[in-house]
Amino acid sequence: MKALSIRQPWAWLVVHGIKSVENRSWPTQYRGRFLVHASQKFDLPKKEYETFRDEIQQDFEVVMPATSSDFETSGIVGAVSVIDCVTECADEYDQQWHEPGYYAFLLDDPEIFPFRPMKGKLHFFEVPDVD
Repeated sequence: MKALSIRQPWAWLVVHGIKSVENRSWPTQYRGRFLVHASQKFDLPKKEYETFRDEIQQDFEVVMPATSSDFETSGIVGAVSVIDCVTECADEYDQQWHEPGYYAFLLDDPEIFPFRPMKGKLHFFEVPDVD
């Protein structure tokens, strides 16, 4: 099965069904299910994360990990389907996650998995069967 490395907290938001777009500098023809690999690196400074976490929790009524060090990293955290790759998002919800100038992988059908440690790779990569 294919996997894609996504930095935290974005990987968490994707598998929890909150973030519906994955921004990339490259396009993809791939459509279908893939495993979400949480990268080793965290994408926000600690001080910014606290404000971001509070906004997400208020807007989406979810409880996110308290600190950046509470996120699972360097492993598979779930799965999701890529249904399209666009340069502009028509849907207002998707627009809030899309970074202008990047390709937007539109995502659907998120699923959370028990954490499975694994090294990531660039772009989509093959992973042995996941139980």
